[in-house]
Amino acid sequence: TNSDSMTNVENGEAVVAAPLSCSVDQVRVQREISVVISASADGYPTGETLAGEPVRYFVPSAARVDATAATCVFWSFAERRWTDRGCRVTAQTAQGVTCECTHLTNFAVLVTPEARASRLSEEDTVALRTLSYVGLVLSLLCLLVVFTVYTVFSRLRTPQKNILRHLVATLGLALLVFLVFLEQTASPLCIPAGIVLHYLLLCAFMWMLLDAVHLYHSLVYVFESRDSDPVRVFVALAYTVPLLVVAPMAALHAEAYNHGDYCWLDGDQLLLAFALPVGVVLLLNLLMFFGIMRVVLRLRAPRGNQPAAQQRRARLERAAKASLSFASLMGLGWIFGMLAIQPGASLVWQYIFVLACTLQGVFIFVFHCLIDPAARTAVARWWQQQRRRRHHHH
Repeated sequence: TNSDSMTNVENGEAVVAAPLSCSVDQVRVQREISVVISASADGYPTGETLAGEPVRYFVPSAARVDATAATCVFWSFAERRWTDRGCRVTAQTAQGVTCECTHLTNFAVLVTPEARASRLSEEDTVALRTLSYVGLVLSLLCLLVVFTVYTVFSRLRTPQKNILRHLVATLGLALLVFLVFLEQTASPLCIPAGIVLHYLLLCAFMWMLLDAVHLYHSLVYVFESRDSDPVRVFVALAYTVPLLVVAPMAALHAEAYNHGDYCWLDGDQLLLAFALPVGVVLLLNLLMFFGIMRVVLRLRAPRGNQPAAQQRRARLERAAKASLSFASLMGLGWIFGMLAIQPGASLVWQYIFVLACTLQGVFIFVFHCLIDPAARTAVARWWQQQRRRRHHHH
């Protein structure tokens, strides 16, 4: 057989790079007669999507059957039902239907049960996948910059920035595992990767919660004595508490981390072991966010000769900047993910969730590095020193 850029299956015969066998049977589905093409390739387990371009196949129509209203589906072994997720009709004639199927992933699968994710149209699936991967790559680069800046320049490492370093590290590693391993269901690393992803995400949320606690305590109880460096206690909490959730799940239900489509939890395990603890963290962070913003809005600018309207506008701008800054640290964009999994929820929530959460690293970079005066000064001084050294060498 010849190897094309796209796998083709026509009239029950396949053309692929790997040896492949097919069988065609007659079945009755929703009072319509069609054929089922069963294909397997060396190196690919049953139900696994072939790597590379989409799989294209032609399904001939049985006698006296109208193929112009056909839908392309495949059997999901994980869901035990037919699904059209990732499949579309590319051509319809009286002789049969040409289908094209692929496997597409978007960031929303972290909070969306598979049964609900399968209802997405092809256009929405592709759009969410594109937004997810573009946002994740940008966030990874931004998180790497933030971690490097606050690691290299030790003078910047206040307790707040040390908390930020841990948050950036755990979140960045979680996004990296998501990108590399989420769809590797055929790999022996699938279940370990799912467990690591679960642990890293819960650690990241613990750091978001502890960061919110530290911010709230610093701004609301400014006159009370407090531990000058609570990071040691925070480290113990942030890396231990998630184990109380992940360890029992991994020990008792390790197979739940590979449900056939992703190396990630689904169904009740997803809701109980991830959505529930994340929801608790988000609720606490939201309450502290409102408390912090109330303090910020009460702050008065130094009196000057500015008109009252201009002072009010400056106050609102300060509040808007503070809200985005704190929201990025507290992970409040994940609230949209909680809204997306509600029964009857609009697809709009998934789009907002994907944008807000995959770009969380970008927001952290902008508000806590790019426009941070201390970070900008440290980087500017380092750059000037490098230029002087180059000048002396010449």
